[in-house]
Amino acid sequence: MGTQARFRRHTMYRSALATLALAAACTTGASCGSDGDSGGPSDAFVGRWIKSFDEPSATDPDATGFSVTCTDTNFTMLSGPFLVWNNIVFEHGVVTDLVETSGNCPLLNWDIAGGGKAATVPNPDPVVDQVPECAVEFEYADATGVVLPGLMILHPDAGDAWKFSLLGTKNSFGAPKAQLQGSAKVDMARLDATDTVLETTVPCTYAGTDTYFRFTQP
Repeated sequence: MGTQARFRRHTMYRSALATLALAAACTTGASCGSDGDSGGPSDAFVGRWIKSFDEPSATDPDATGFSVTCTDTNFTMLSGPFLVWNNIVFEHGVVTDLVETSGNCPLLNWDIAGGGKAATVPNPDPVVDQVPECAVEFEYADATGVVLPGLMILHPDAGDAWKFSLLGTKNSFGAPKAQLQGSAKVDMARLDATDTVLETTVPCTYAGTDTYFRFTQP
């Protein structure tokens, strides 16, 4: 992350200890360790997935393997680690197999791929017949410390270049694990201290990998 600016996430996240306590309590339920895939392939994805806070950092629940990279000189100070999905919520879709409804970056539609072991974002999005995208509001501090608003619109790369994969392994609580991996082009805008709206002339990139564990299921 640049030294002149700092992202402040718009969504409030659970603390690592609270997540641990809830996950530990879940192990007493009969269905907590179940993959929930007795129905169609999408059943293995549906539910809430929480980012594994021990990856990449055991001490910072907000740490992430994803970063924003900007070459536009008006936005290079915003480059650095940025967590969008502290949790991912998949529901059964109507036009697509899945819809991600956490509200962290509304709204992406997903289809099952990889023999039922991965989900990818179709392009074009069949719901709106356009390039898929989702939007994230953020705040940043400028060089003088003034906190200002910004907006980033993510356009996931096609196919396996952006995917959510079931890992076939479980964490210490017995919950199935999965991985979000890939890259997305990012159109970004921000308001500066003079109330001028600045927009990227060259898209930024959002890329990386984070691991999740399944917290709820249908």
